[in-house]
Amino acid sequence: MSSDSFYDSALARGLLLKEQGRYAEAENYFRRALSVDPENGEALNLLAGCQLQQGQSGDALVTITDAIAREPNESDYHALQAVILSVLDRPRDATAAAMRGLALQPTSLYALNALTQTYLSQKQWARAEESSRRALALDADDALAANFLALSLRMQNKWDENEEQIRGLLSRNPEDAFTHSNAGWAALTRGDSKAAEAHFRESLRLDPDNDSARDGLLQSFKGRSWLYRRYLDYCFFMEKFSGRAQIAMVVGLMIAVNLLSSVLTGPYKVLGALVLLAYLAYVFFSHVAHVVGNIFLLTDRFARYVLTAAEKREAAAVGLALALGTALTISAFVLPGSVLTVTTATATPALEELAPTLGSTIRGYLASEAVKSEAGTGGLVLLAGVLLAGCAIPLCHVFTNNSRIGTGAFTAIAGAAVLSAVLCLSAALLHAPAISFVLPLAITSLIILVLSTWLTNVSALRR
Repeated sequence: MSSDSFYDSALARGLLLKEQGRYAEAENYFRRALSVDPENGEALNLLAGCQLQQGQSGDALVTITDAIAREPNESDYHALQAVILSVLDRPRDATAAAMRGLALQPTSLYALNALTQTYLSQKQWARAEESSRRALALDADDALAANFLALSLRMQNKWDENEEQIRGLLSRNPEDAFTHSNAGWAALTRGDSKAAEAHFRESLRLDPDNDSARDGLLQSFKGRSWLYRRYLDYCFFMEKFSGRAQIAMVVGLMIAVNLLSSVLTGPYKVLGALVLLAYLAYVFFSHVAHVVGNIFLLTDRFARYVLTAAEKREAAAVGLALALGTALTISAFVLPGSVLTVTTATATPALEELAPTLGSTIRGYLASEAVKSEAGTGGLVLLAGVLLAGCAIPLCHVFTNNSRIGTGAFTAIAGAAVLSAVLCLSAALLHAPAISFVLPLAITSLIILVLSTWLTNVSALRR
């Protein structure tokens, strides 16, 4: 067999396997084709597509970049590069790649859909709507563009147009997994959990590997709880805003809490304390709610099977931390000895040095309510309970985190909190609360736990 015949045969076999979703086998045949013609851009492009489908996004980017270097005027190569860059959370580079593809071929549906995907990843809903409509103007039956349009309409609260778009998609192709997933999220956002469950189940029947549908089914199960439903409403509200806007809103809320706490003094001091406690409860619940929901799903004989092994381990770890932390916190108020010994003589300077960036309210609260080294057994037990409950926040980003750096960082934070809690309990049980290093270590761990709530917003640490 000639080299050309071998190349054509390997490429044809790889294409057939790729269409069947057998990406690992297809990759093998594309590599065989490349062994004959290493410079062939088409084979490199197909290989990159297989790598992307197998979760090898980094390798896929290297491969498609190589293909573009060989054949820079192929629009589809730039479009695939845009899709890969979107998966790698590089939206600006992805947009530039999609634009290059469109410049080479303005009527390319692939490049237009890739551009829409980059806009969606950046939460630029109006631009996503515009580019998806451009794609549909070229091909009114393009299901991907139509689904992208439905998604962008939902994010802009254009519910009538969204429902019309979903109905049209389902009538044209009732066997499309992406459409059912899209319809499920729309129903869940509206508060119709039963309809959402039906669409997500159908999507998973059509495509068992559809992660969006699986996550949606989990959320619809958890949404049966009134409290979790309120959390979902909050998430749906926040997801419509860009990352910068979300941070601005969170910072604004923190500033408002600081102002209220500083104003509510004297006879209103109790009210000020309640405002601060409500804010802290909001912050804590917003970070652990999704895992707490999984804890309840473990008790459902059907829903537990939707959880992955990693999600089950995560729920068990967080549940144990919350249970032990809550039990210790409650027991601290019934144990002999003072729960908190208030002083500023020994603790204030250290706390001012350790927490210069926590904000005046939290810093002042820690400084004025610090537990000194001579605190009683109850105070140490209370501190241990707070540390164990607080370590639930970093634990929520350990087992299901695809970022190695993030997993390591949050594991270290949780480990430090657990170690500090154990030392506090040991000092309490041994009636030796005056151990010099226990209190500074515990307070430092507590401050790091507070700071970890901001680390969860760093995309490089949480994937």
